[in-house]
Amino acid sequence: MISICLCDDDITFLDSCTEIIRTIETELGKTFNIKCFTNGESLLFALDDDVNKYDILIMDMIMKQKSGMETTKELRSKGFIGDIIFLSSSKEYAIESFEVEPLYYVLKNSTYKDKLKEILTRAIIEQERKSSQKIIFTMNKKNIIVELKDIIYIESMNKKIILHKTTGDNEECNLPLNKIVEKIEPYGFLQCHKSYIINQEYVEVFTKLECRLRNGITIPIGRKYATTFAESLAQYEFDHIVL
Repeated sequence: MISICLCDDDITFLDSCTEIIRTIETELGKTFNIKCFTNGESLLFALDDDVNKYDILIMDMIMKQKSGMETTKELRSKGFIGDIIFLSSSKEYAIESFEVEPLYYVLKNSTYKDKLKEILTRAIIEQERKSSQKIIFTMNKKNIIVELKDIIYIESMNKKIILHKTTGDNEECNLPLNKIVEKIEPYGFLQCHKSYIINQEYVEVFTKLECRLRNGITIPIGRKYATTFAESLAQYEFDHIVL
């Protein structure tokens, strides 16, 4: 089930956004987990034990206490990987918002309900698509199924293949790294080093030598992979811009 979090210090907007989500539920024939917060502090406290409890965050940019920008920066620094949709009555913070890689920046004007409904519907469909993608492998004579969206990166170490997951409970896999690349490359994964495959969704910043993921881990980029990595990541980011 898709989990959606709303954070706005204006109860009227919380009610309005909740109504939009309920409409989408009816149109898609789905049920979503919806949670509302009236300030960034309470949201951060609620996510202290599991920063990725919600798939989509709809965040007011301007709030009386901690701002939406401050709140989302803190969430990203803790490893939040979900979609962020900002709501704001001002264009002033639109450029600054790029720092936390939001899905969209929606202005609170006369047409915001239609725009939010459009963007949110697309985000929900994309989240469901990601959750349906899985890899199956055998380990110790057991078939193990892992959702691709839960894999941050894959590491080859001491003849072991380790799948590092958002949940923290990593998996060991007996497939060679080159075979894993063949299976998952079409789903947003990219080999950046002879010992590493990364999920492009979780790349925060990169140079010619390394890339930093949203969970703070830094992964080396091998010389032979550098050009292809940069080109592929640029194309991936372009393909995922919401226009």
